[in-house]
Amino acid sequence: MIREILLMVLVALASLCTVSMAQEDTAGYWVDKASELLKESSNVSLNQNDSKVAMLNAFEAYSKALEIDPQMAEAWANKGKVLYMLERPDEAVDSYKRYLEMYPENYTIRSLMIEALTVSGRNEEALNQTYMISEVDPSSQGWCNRGMILIELGEFKDALDSFNRSLEIDPQSAQALYWKAGVLAEMGRAEKALEFYDEATRIDPQFAEAWRDKGYILKNLGRGDEAREAFSNVAEIYDGAIKLNPNDIDAWIEKGSALAYINESEEANRCYDKAIELSPQYLPAWNSKGVTLYSLGKYEEAVQCFDKVIQLNPKIR
Repeated sequence: MIREILLMVLVALASLCTVSMAQEDTAGYWVDKASELLKESSNVSLNQNDSKVAMLNAFEAYSKALEIDPQMAEAWANKGKVLYMLERPDEAVDSYKRYLEMYPENYTIRSLMIEALTVSGRNEEALNQTYMISEVDPSSQGWCNRGMILIELGEFKDALDSFNRSLEIDPQSAQALYWKAGVLAEMGRAEKALEFYDEATRIDPQFAEAWRDKGYILKNLGRGDEAREAFSNVAEIYDGAIKLNPNDIDAWIEKGSALAYINESEEANRCYDKAIELSPQYLPAWNSKGVTLYSLGKYEEAVQCFDKVIQLNPKIR
């Protein structure tokens, strides 16, 4: 009887091993494995080295998936993203191209490829790719997307034309109005930019970035009271976001930055402290706190924050 039970256990174990090996022979298994590793790498509590190791393992997993199934588009796209995060943009471009051979109408992946081309200094190729976006998606959003990429390439005149095309299709697009205002500001037309920021915030009163950038311009123009009002709106919007999700680290930092701009520095630091409490390894929180402490003349405390930033990212010197 005992021998029969042992035999049954051995058969069951062999079956489990066979199933496990069979799973590892599928592209889907390795894609799922890579996704888990990517999620692990984005954990803000990890130090930079551990995060990089997780990304390298994710890269290997996507590569194994593609050895099994070279036509797995999802794996090509995600491998490109990992390569970009690993600061290997030329290889990322190659992965994105393989994906786009199968799905040429995917704007998101084409935009990521353009970003990688830009980082690689291949601006002419990147610029040529922007025309593909408006051809694939000739909507208001499509023209807006093209304009945003042209800004990254420093092609402000062409970007302005794209946002105008976007607004011809949808005059109520707060996004297009916001980006058009940004281009005008870059071109030195601050007063004109304010008109479009005003329109964007009229259409979408919760558009925090539009209020923020409007505040920057007003402050530079010496219109302090109006700038204070704009930054107060930003702080209020992010305060609303925090009430919905008290663990929203970025909302705490953005609220703090807005408060710092209207010289409510102590309150701003409390926001940064909350962000650090939620995620002690989150570099932007330490950096923002350091900047605010420096503005308050608390230089030793500011240096401690900047030292922490360097500790978290030794590449910053």
